[in-house]
Amino acid sequence: MSLIARRPRPIPRDEGKLRDARLFVIATEDTYGPKQYFGFFGHPRIHVEVLGTSIGEGPDPGSVVNRLIKFAEQYQIAGDDQLWAFLDTDHWILGNHKAGLIQSIKEARRRGYSVAMSRPCFDLWLLLHHEEVTPGTIFASCDDVGARIRTLRGEFNKTKLKREHYLLPQVEIAIVRATALDQGVSEAAADFWPNSTATRVYLLMNELKAAGLLLPVA
Repeated sequence: MSLIARRPRPIPRDEGKLRDARLFVIATEDTYGPKQYFGFFGHPRIHVEVLGTSIGEGPDPGSVVNRLIKFAEQYQIAGDDQLWAFLDTDHWILGNHKAGLIQSIKEARRRGYSVAMSRPCFDLWLLLHHEEVTPGTIFASCDDVGARIRTLRGEFNKTKLKREHYLLPQVEIAIVRATALDQGVSEAAADFWPNSTATRVYLLMNELKAAGLLLPVA
């Protein structure tokens, strides 16, 4: 598909179709969590487009990266726009799934997309808003992370995140905690994902902070 045939970037009218508007595109395995989370923040010249898993689509890493590829084929992408793949280790690093995860990461990197790995999943990023996680902590599955959030907050429903649980001071704390958790973590599988509990969502959050995004949505 040629550049001329591509549609204008999907920046809503109320955010202004300005030349200097920034677009951040996130493809994720999740259906609800990230889309709600990033909807809590806004900026008149920045738009975050979250490509979650919809009905009929796979949540696997290959499908996540393919959503970014299709987006880039359909829309005009400016030089300072960023495309991110949020990938979870979860069960994808086990058995026959591992090769597919590695291939997906390679393809994303080859196309110039950024990758933010979470071990075990994105929910760890949400947990860090409420509690520091000690290096070496083991979560057997994403369900265990959700259970921990539920214990701390008294509730946790990924289909109905509450804005008051993810206020800007908590976001700043989560960035510090995630950075500390990731520091010194060695890599597994030839530098593809952390070999212990960590989430690299903070890498994107630092980019969004630099761009000026982290303002509360009224």
